[in-house]
Amino acid sequence: MFKPFELETDFNFLVRKRYSCRTFNGKGVEAQKLQILTDKIDIMNENLKDIRFGIVDKEKLKSKFIFSKGTYGMFRGDIYYIVGIIKKGIPFGWERFGFYMENLIMLAEEIGLNTCWIGGVFDRKGFGSELNITEDEIIPAIVPIGYAAKKRSIQDKIVRWSAKGDKRKKTEELFFLNNFSTPFPSHISNKINDTLENIRLSPSASNKQPWRLLFKENRILFFIKRDRLYSKLIDSVDLQRIDMGIGLFHFIYSLKERGIKGSFITENNNYQDKSLEYVISFKFDNMKFL
Repeated sequence: MFKPFELETDFNFLVRKRYSCRTFNGKGVEAQKLQILTDKIDIMNENLKDIRFGIVDKEKLKSKFIFSKGTYGMFRGDIYYIVGIIKKGIPFGWERFGFYMENLIMLAEEIGLNTCWIGGVFDRKGFGSELNITEDEIIPAIVPIGYAAKKRSIQDKIVRWSAKGDKRKKTEELFFLNNFSTPFPSHISNKINDTLENIRLSPSASNKQPWRLLFKENRILFFIKRDRLYSKLIDSVDLQRIDMGIGLFHFIYSLKERGIKGSFITENNNYQDKSLEYVISFKFDNMKFL
């Protein structure tokens, strides 16, 4: 269900190098790099079946459709987009979408391209027409790819400032042991410390960082700390479950580089807190936290 595609660069390095770019230099992307991404997307699409991706040329799209001002006013110089499509109602669809789109973003980062998640207001109909979207499919998000301009636009600076894009929650706000009153003591397992940091540094809508991890014996339970605003913002797309998928990618790939093995499971969870939504658990093969 969550099986990442291989990166050739150290993941810790990529996570710390990447940032959300909203101001591009407008020079596009070399054909060779577009082909590298296209080849990866073809392999991914063949394996995933109910989730698919494609690359869309914005200038080609613009000749057919009038762009809504909303999101696009925050971006400058962007030309190419990675566009993702999922079938409606599939199990763990939002999480899997976030997982594999983040995988592609890291592949783009690896070959020197800048990116930014767009999950809010954009021309879903226009992008969908380029990839022959069907009635039982939806585009949860798109990602511009290119090269950052030397200077950020004023809109870019404002958006980054308002979303506190350079700040992250502290580890004790995200990771817990046995209950949500006890922060996870990182000294219990040094093997997993860089994994937790990579989750903490994951991108999320408006930098809300909705992931909450609860450590119990030989497993981790993943929860979403809901922000009700995002449930109302776009009712057809669950941005915070997509964020969970992004966090899961950072989690799984970090474990992969460490050679730590385990599997995802679902379990009965009776934790009573309406703001916390249980998603899935990960059971380690050879690791205990107590």
